[in-house]
This record gives sequence, C-alpha cells and structure tokens, in this order.
Amino acid sequence: MRLSRRRATAKAILNLADAFAAALVQPGTVGQMGLSAAAGGRLDPASTKISEVRVEQVDLLNNTITVSSDDPCDCPPGAAVRFAFAGPNGLYVGAGVIQDISRQESGVWEAGVWLPNLRLVEERQQVRVRIPGARATCRTGSRVFDCPVADVSARGMMLYNPGELPPGTPLQIRLHIPWLPPIDIQGVVVWNNVTRAGSSRAGVKFTRVAPSLQARLSKLCTFYHALLS
Repeated sequence: MRLSRRRATAKAILNLADAFAAALVQPGTVGQMGLSAAAGGRLDPASTKISEVRVEQVDLLNNTITVSSDDPCDCPPGAAVRFAFAGPNGLYVGAGVIQDISRQESGVWEAGVWLPNLRLVEERQQVRVRIPGARATCRTGSRVFDCPVADVSARGMMLYNPGELPPGTPLQIRLHIPWLPPIDIQGVVVWNNVTRAGSSRAGVKFTRVAPSLQARLSKLCTFYHALLS
C-alpha cells in the first residue's frame, strides 16, 4: 500500500518535459498567473495580481515557458510567480520565477518564466480563501450595499464592513471576482460583529445552492488556494 501511494504522488508531479509530452503545456495553453511585484520573495496574497496568460513558447532544455498577456504588469525579473490552469483531470499549478519581461507597443507583454514542475491539485469543498479584489453586492429588503469579501468557500463567505446585519438576515448576493462573470447566489447572515470603532464583519452561509454552482465555487476556491497559498 505504501509503495502504491508513493507512485500516485510521483505521478501527480510532472516536470516541464513530461507536461509537454502529455500535451498539458504547449503553445496556446491558457492559464492564470499570480505575479508579485517584489523580486526574490514568496507571493503575498494581499498584493498579488492575477492575470490571464497564454503560453507562446516552451523551452524544455531550460525549463522555461514564454507567456503573454495584455493585463498590466509591473513585475521585474526575479519576481515570484505561480502558474495555474485546468487540465483534463484536474487543476495543475507550478511555482516559478520571471527571468525576463518585455512590452510591446500594443500593450501586450511577454515574460520568460522558469517553471521546473507542475503538480496536480485535488479539489476540496471546504477550502476557504481570500481572493484579492473580490467584492459582493448584497440586497436585503430595501437596503443594497457593496463591500469587500474577506474570504470565501463553496459554502459561505465573510464580508468586511457590511454594517449591522442581524443573524438570520437573508441576502441576495452578486459575487464579483476578478476576470470572472458575476455569480448570483442567496445567503443568510450567521454572525455579525461591529466594533466600537465602527468597522464590521459578517459571516454568511450560502443557501439554495444548485449542485452545479456549488461545484463551480469549489473549483474556484481550490484554484485560488493553490495559486496563492
């Protein structure tokens, strides 16, 4: 049993040559890349920018890929990155470093990224993750408010500065996540904490969630957790 588990783990980690041979990473592959503005460090989820990128070239000899994007990028050579994309049997994620970057007049930039290996990430419904830039527009009765999402999972989320929301308050929610279409969902306030300084937080449980939407949220949270953790 131990031997088979080790083999299964080894198969989940692919070097770039294996990923290319399996047609997982080839020119035209589209994925998402988390980029950190600081060189030589780990990604900081609070400041990491996520961009959609396209693989232009694959250099198996040097374990590098060339990616392009038209999203703004201020990351220098040496910056830490994570590349993630959906494969045929799950989510693949790899950590790397920008080796060089250039900009074109059209606004598109290209970057050479050292990407030694990729790993297959299992999907988990209970992953709770902070997504930079995520916001929620909520309606309860005649009140409509918009506030940042502190963290989210497939089953609920925590809102930052929503004001007073008594437990049991039903919410109609439109979840806004960068580079994704809005997600409409219903929820109910489970807890609400308002400080003396006036800041507040609220825990919200999603209700009446269709299985397809819950699966979508689960994949989304797994993706961001793998990309930013």
